[in-house]
Amino acid sequence: MRPTSGLPFLLEEGMEVVFVPPVLTEPKSAVVEEASFIKDDAWFVRFEGVDTKDMADQLVGRYCLVRKADLPEGWEDLANGGLAGYEVIDEELGALGTVDRLVEMPAQALLAVVPSDGAGEVLIPIVDEFIREVDEEARVIRVAVPASLVELGREG
Repeated sequence: MRPTSGLPFLLEEGMEVVFVPPVLTEPKSAVVEEASFIKDDAWFVRFEGVDTKDMADQLVGRYCLVRKADLPEGWEDLANGGLAGYEVIDEELGALGTVDRLVEMPAQALLAVVPSDGAGEVLIPIVDEFIREVDEEARVIRVAVPASLVELGREG
């Protein structure tokens, strides 16, 4: 498994997860039996009740959701404060501004980016299609977002 781009890995033994989108023929939820770091940003995770390769293959590409109350202490500092102040640069549009905070939504979290000119706030979904790279050393997030998404934020 890998965490969503730009977010820390937070699964721990004993956590109950819900798989989304659900698969009709496989478990819709499970408990983490084991979570161990492999390398880079990859983790090995074993779930109770997911006992065969076929069952595991059905979960490829799914997201794991957990209850906020089950997250480890200090997770907000890792997820939210860890990105605050990062510069956001789009592949085509250039510098968009800096991350102010994360906004949690039911479907996914959003980066709230404040442009340097203060003209509105741009909300960028934290999804693999938009987030290209998170350079922790340089404190830069490289993105590829539709220009209309940026314009919508600046108009609001």
